[in-house]
Amino acid sequence: MIDYDEELFEERAAVMEFDGGMERKEAEAKAREDLHRCEVQWCIRKFYPDGNAMAAHLETVERRRGKPAADRLRADLRKAWKEQGRKK
Repeated sequence: MIDYDEELFEERAAVMEFDGGMERKEAEAKAREDLHRCEVQWCIRKFYPDGNAMAAHLETVERRRGKPAADRLRADLRKAWKEQGRKK
Protein backbone atom coordinates (compact mmCIF):
# COMPACT_ATOMS: atom_id res chain seq x y z
CA MET A 1 0.00 0.00 0.00
CA ILE A 2 1.14 3.53 -0.59
CA ASP A 3 1.36 5.86 2.41
CA TYR A 4 -2.06 7.44 1.86
CA ASP A 5 -3.65 4.00 1.58
CA GLU A 6 -1.87 2.89 4.74
CA GLU A 7 -3.23 5.92 6.61
CA LEU A 8 -6.77 5.14 5.44
CA PHE A 9 -6.35 1.53 6.48
CA GLU A 10 -4.99 2.40 9.93
CA GLU A 11 -7.74 4.93 10.59
CA ARG A 12 -10.50 2.60 9.44
CA ALA A 13 -9.11 -0.31 11.48
CA ALA A 14 -8.81 1.90 14.58
CA VAL A 15 -12.41 3.08 14.29
CA MET A 16 -13.62 -0.49 13.87
CA GLU A 17 -11.52 -1.60 16.82
CA PHE A 18 -12.42 1.13 19.28
CA ASP A 19 -15.88 2.23 18.21
CA GLY A 20 -16.95 -1.15 16.89
CA GLY A 21 -15.53 -3.14 19.80
CA MET A 22 -13.59 -5.54 17.54
CA GLU A 23 -10.32 -7.26 18.28
CA ARG A 24 -7.44 -5.66 16.37
CA LYS A 25 -6.94 -8.55 13.91
CA GLU A 26 -10.66 -8.66 13.11
CA ALA A 27 -10.73 -4.86 12.68
CA GLU A 28 -7.75 -5.01 10.31
CA ALA A 29 -9.34 -7.76 8.22
CA LYS A 30 -12.64 -5.86 8.01
CA ALA A 31 -10.82 -2.60 7.15
CA ARG A 32 -8.90 -4.28 4.30
CA GLU A 33 -12.13 -5.75 2.91
CA ASP A 34 -13.93 -2.44 3.24
CA LEU A 35 -11.16 -0.51 1.47
CA HIS A 36 -11.05 -3.11 -1.30
CA ARG A 37 -14.82 -2.88 -1.80
CA CYS A 38 -14.57 0.92 -1.93
CA GLU A 39 -11.75 0.73 -4.47
CA VAL A 40 -13.83 -1.54 -6.72
CA GLN A 41 -16.75 0.89 -6.54
CA TRP A 42 -14.46 3.86 -7.23
CA CYS A 43 -12.92 2.16 -10.27
CA ILE A 44 -16.34 1.41 -11.74
CA ARG A 45 -17.48 5.01 -11.22
CA LYS A 46 -14.26 6.43 -12.66
CA PHE A 47 -13.51 4.10 -15.58
CA TYR A 48 -16.71 2.37 -16.74
CA PRO A 49 -17.12 1.80 -19.71
CA ASP A 50 -13.55 2.77 -20.75
CA GLY A 51 -11.71 -0.56 -20.69
CA ASN A 52 -8.43 1.01 -21.83
CA ALA A 53 -8.37 3.43 -18.90
CA MET A 54 -9.20 0.58 -16.52
CA ALA A 55 -6.37 -1.53 -17.94
CA ALA A 56 -3.93 1.35 -17.49
CA HIS A 57 -5.06 1.77 -13.89
CA LEU A 58 -4.61 -1.94 -13.20
CA GLU A 59 -1.08 -1.78 -14.62
CA THR A 60 -0.35 1.02 -12.16
CA VAL A 61 -1.79 -1.02 -9.30
CA GLU A 62 0.40 -3.96 -10.28
CA ARG A 63 3.54 -1.80 -10.39
CA ARG A 64 2.83 -0.16 -7.03
CA ARG A 65 1.23 -2.95 -5.00
CA GLY A 66 2.25 -6.13 -6.79
CA LYS A 67 0.62 -8.77 -8.94
CA PRO A 68 -1.51 -10.43 -6.21
CA ALA A 69 -3.19 -7.11 -5.36
CA ALA A 70 -3.78 -6.30 -9.03
CA ASP A 71 -5.13 -9.79 -9.75
CA ARG A 72 -7.59 -9.59 -6.86
CA LEU A 73 -8.77 -6.16 -7.95
CA ARG A 74 -8.98 -7.29 -11.58
CA ALA A 75 -11.12 -10.33 -10.67
CA ASP A 76 -13.54 -8.29 -8.56
CA LEU A 77 -13.71 -5.56 -11.18
CA ARG A 78 -14.66 -8.10 -13.86
CA LYS A 79 -17.65 -9.13 -11.75
CA ALA A 80 -18.63 -5.54 -11.03
CA TRP A 81 -18.09 -4.52 -14.68
CA LYS A 82 -20.45 -7.28 -15.86
CA GLU A 83 -23.03 -6.25 -13.29
CA GLN A 84 -22.76 -2.64 -14.42
CA GLY A 85 -23.35 -3.75 -18.00
CA ARG A 86 -26.54 -5.55 -16.98
CA LYS A 87 -27.89 -2.38 -15.38
CA LYS A 88 -27.71 -0.43 -18.66
